[in-house]
Formats: sequence, structure tokens, C-alpha cells
Amino acid sequence: MARAVTAQFITVARADLFALTQRIFESVPDDALRDPANPLTVGVNGTMESGKKIIADAAVEYLFDKDTAAREGIGGRDEYWTGQRGARPFEIDYIDVAYQDREEYSPRLQHDQLPADRDLRATQRYGEKIYLFLRQRAAGGITFLQNAQNEMSQPSLSFFIEKTSGSILSYTDPRWVDTPLSMRYEFQSIARKNFWTRLVSVDVRDERLLDDSRFMADFRAFSPFSTLTRRHAAPAAVGMTSTVNVFGRDFPHPL
Repeated sequence: MARAVTAQFITVARADLFALTQRIFESVPDDALRDPANPLTVGVNGTMESGKKIIADAAVEYLFDKDTAAREGIGGRDEYWTGQRGARPFEIDYIDVAYQDREEYSPRLQHDQLPADRDLRATQRYGEKIYLFLRQRAAGGITFLQNAQNEMSQPSLSFFIEKTSGSILSYTDPRWVDTPLSMRYEFQSIARKNFWTRLVSVDVRDERLLDDSRFMADFRAFSPFSTLTRRHAAPAAVGMTSTVNVFGRDFPHPL
């Protein structure tokens, strides 16, 4: 049965979201970043105006070789970054599915570009828009799918970013059930005094990551509340815990 690893964090500054992203992506194995036909897909969901776009921005800033990244597309809607990583072609694509008029501005999402011999199983799995977006990349790398929970519910890696108020697009927030009560209490307490307090959940589902010993060792080393679960298993009972680690306070940022 398929596996998934979930870790949860409280972050207390905007810079924490950049640092958290860097800590995760610096351990991603190279083979997961080099396959154009099977790019690393990263879902980013959560509360509106919680800083979700920071995750993609941090990856662009960290993963490309210096001064090699160039962007096409419309910033914050659909972005196509191409450049080099380790002196080899590399691409990071980003789409915010919440924009209802995306077909009008995105050249990769026009229906007349659907090939007659398209992979029907992939089309059904992702939906036509996401399938088009994924298949047009030229190099290995990452595809960020923001607010695409309904279109792609189980990407390789996913972030859920929550602030204490605001709407959540497209679907009901599952984290009220999944989050330990002491962690949610600490989150609410810190957020009353700190605007940039966020509750962040990170789910890892890609077998290339789960089977990579270095990635898993690094991920567990700085991941409080990291639990190995099965996608279709009954949820474990949530109990109280005695301490709550806060990323920006208890975990040093990367050098």
C-alpha cells in the first residue's frame, strides 16, 4: 500500500517559509529533478494570502545556478522558469489554478493543443489543464500546482499553509483533524501577537523521495511530528503532546 510521510511546523516569520523550503529541497535526490516525463510535482494549498507563493519563489531562488534563470508567462499566475542546475538544463513551472481565466492568458492551457494520441490515463488523472501543463516542459525539474487540490490531490510533495483567518480555496481544510491539539493551541497563541505565524504541513508521497535514505534522514532530522502513514489507512487517534517545536524559534535556518 502506498506510503506518505507528514511533518508539521509552526513558522513565525516570512523568512521561515523560505528557509523551510530550502531545507527540504536541498535534500531532494537528483534523479527526482532530472526526468522531463516525470517531474517532481509540488502542491501548495491553504489559506488565502498566507504566503503560498513563497514556496515556489524560494525554490527558484535556491535551485537554479546563479544568474541562469529566465521567466516567461505572467507572474503569480503561470510562470515558466528555465535555466541551469549543475550546468545542465533545468526548469521550474508554476501555475495558480484558482485564476478562472487562465485559459485566456496561458499558452500551455489551450484546448486545441491536446494531442490526438494523448495519454488518456494521465489526462483523466490530472484533468486536461494539468496534463497540458505537465507535458510541455522541455527539461527535468519541478512543477508547482497552487490551489490545485481538486485537480491533483496527491502530488509528489505538498505544502499546506494556514493562517488563523481567511478562506481556503476549493476544499475543506483537513488539518483541523490532523493537527495535535497542543500544536494548534500554540499556533493560535503565537499568532495573536505575530502576523506572520503560520501552521505548515508537508506531505511526501513520491517514492523517489520516500526511498532515498539521505532525503528521509534529513527530513526527519528537522521535522517535528513526523509520522509514517498509509494513504488508505484509518487515521490514528490524535493525542496531546507535552512540547511544541517552532521552526523559526527552535530550528536554525540554513547557512
